[in-house]
Amino acid sequence: MSEQNTPPDEHLGPGPNMIPPPSTHVSASQGHSGSPSPPLEESMPSPRPSPGPRSRARVVLLVVLAAVLVLVAGFGAWWFLLRGSNGGGTIKPGAGFGQAPQIAWESDNRDGFVGGTAEGLLVIPDVTEADARLRMLAWADGSERWSVDIGDRASGAVSVHIHTKLPDGLVGLVVTDAAGKNRFLVHRVSNGEFVREVDLGHGSIVASDTKAVYRYEPDEDRIGTVRIGRIPDIANSDATEWSTEVDIVPQEGAYMVKERDGFADFCWVNEFGVEISCFKSLSLADGSPPPWKDESTSFVRSNGVIVTSNQDSGRLTAYDSEGNQLWQKADSGGPLHVFRDALLVGSRRGEMIERLDPRTGDVRWRQNWGNGYPIIFDHEGRPVVLFAESQTLSVGNADMDTGEIRVEKYSVASGRVVFRTADGDIVASDDRGKGVDLVAIRPGQSEMLWKQTFDDYTDIQQEDQYLVLRSKERVAVLR
Repeated sequence: MSEQNTPPDEHLGPGPNMIPPPSTHVSASQGHSGSPSPPLEESMPSPRPSPGPRSRARVVLLVVLAAVLVLVAGFGAWWFLLRGSNGGGTIKPGAGFGQAPQIAWESDNRDGFVGGTAEGLLVIPDVTEADARLRMLAWADGSERWSVDIGDRASGAVSVHIHTKLPDGLVGLVVTDAAGKNRFLVHRVSNGEFVREVDLGHGSIVASDTKAVYRYEPDEDRIGTVRIGRIPDIANSDATEWSTEVDIVPQEGAYMVKERDGFADFCWVNEFGVEISCFKSLSLADGSPPPWKDESTSFVRSNGVIVTSNQDSGRLTAYDSEGNQLWQKADSGGPLHVFRDALLVGSRRGEMIERLDPRTGDVRWRQNWGNGYPIIFDHEGRPVVLFAESQTLSVGNADMDTGEIRVEKYSVASGRVVFRTADGDIVASDDRGKGVDLVAIRPGQSEMLWKQTFDDYTDIQQEDQYLVLRSKERVAVLR
């Protein structure tokens, strides 16, 4: 599927203190309970994950087929798998699912990959076999809308991943060879027509919320050094407008670029595609740093104010757009997050949440929300929050004026995949079975809406507004 981006292996990317994805799709029956550094270990006391070496032969990625959202909160870690995509910012809510879904249609796709667009489901089989074809299947019934041969261009590949998060009706194929080098094949979604090929080396392409995309090229000899270049309009040219070399602490995470206020902000996103905080900002004009540049670990924008967090010095600092410091105070050590106009700061252990006034740094309220920093999404102006311990998922509604929260706890095992629906409900995959076990939760309701099991499949992901089941041999769309 298309999703936010992760950098190539051996240069894991900057990583917030809570978003490490695996580099391949994650089985719904696979448990998770530890550090984001491979291999997975038990929970760490530190909220910042450390990088680990990986084989370049497993470099896949522009595309995140699944991502794990981790915040180590002292007495428990949360695990959420990141799924779904769209061409803008947040991920589209799943359509329907007020009742237990059924399989609408199935299709063969041995060892293949999938990616969703509004027009249909893109599927591609194992490219190491002859006659590799990229196909578009209709969401309604799985019928083939078009098919194109990519065998010649994918020659020598060990994997191909689909990147649907491109502008102007385009889709990208990330073709990776045995040496871990990537080529980016651009096609049109409407008919599969080939547009262009971009040689990425060991780098990747990062999508933005505009027509622009960004080349992300790690220095092979200097871990932590990255060359970032802006391609203004990938639909018409792969020419780079500017490129600049930056230092980025090598950690892992799911992110995208937000172009705003004259800058390209590289920002972490949660499993619903919602921005959490950012780790790098570059001028849209020439890639230079912003006037408020400091040595912060992360930053957020809130009502025209930039608030940075430096975990090494333990300070929060706020700047205006001209780089003038507005205030500075001690940092609680937890992550920053903005929900609408609310600036939230979590504590290092995750139990306390503060809402600050972004212009003054004054505390508007301080509340204990429980074990860990929550995931928040907006449903019709109502903040819905999720947080979890190893065997429970807590879901509820928060009052951002007072910080008061009411939650219900549900028995859902760790390793869950979480989706939101158009009705504001939560669909989670419980990993205690051998197949895909789904449960649906309505915030504020003590009983689960429904439970459903699909024994013949091992993975589930969201593509466009649909939930897609996968096994080694087949793919299925739920409705």
